[in-house]
Amino acid sequence: MKNFLITLVFISICSCSSDCEDVRTGSIDPPMEYFDYAVYEAGETVNFENENGELVSLIVDTTRWEGRVLDREIGVNTDFQNGDQPCYEYRSTLWLITQLISEDDLTNLEVTVIPFNQKEEDLEYVAEIKSSWAVEDSSGLQTGFVQAFYNITQDRFTPELGSGGVDFERLMTWEANGQSFDDVMKFKSNEAEIYFVKEKGIVGFSRLGAEIFTLME
Repeated sequence: MKNFLITLVFISICSCSSDCEDVRTGSIDPPMEYFDYAVYEAGETVNFENENGELVSLIVDTTRWEGRVLDREIGVNTDFQNGDQPCYEYRSTLWLITQLISEDDLTNLEVTVIPFNQKEEDLEYVAEIKSSWAVEDSSGLQTGFVQAFYNITQDRFTPELGSGGVDFERLMTWEANGQSFDDVMKFKSNEAEIYFVKEKGIVGFSRLGAEIFTLME
């Protein structure tokens, strides 16, 4: 019986043994076009206004995650339960989530810059741009949402990444609420619209259909 228990303990230890660990050897700097989308500072206030002078103030919150580019395999972790898992030398990439949130938490705009692919020769950066809102009116709580992906590296709209049901349009000039913006990317779902300009960020969004809020500069 004692030998049987020792055998069980040995198997248990071996089933989760670790023979190696991933090793970070450095980092990869984002390309210059990355900063066309990473335009906000944590804690800053961004104000939007509709045609009636209603103000929506949003506070910026940023979160940084680490992506990985795998350079070479350096070993294998033995795992009898889940199969052998390779270990790598890798370099980190920057994954930046930026949220613009109202104090009542009913309006949330977001720009996330995501490094795609784990090999340097295939590395691309994609921006996820989205808006969600909720408004209480005589009909009850109304909500809207739009989410779109734009490939920064290839400079193109990428509906295949999950932008289904979203229309994309590039506007030479967009005018709303007495404001004018050039070279605007417009993303539109059945429920919401969001307008983005490189180096400036989100310059407008819709709420309750035709109600447009524009960036106060």
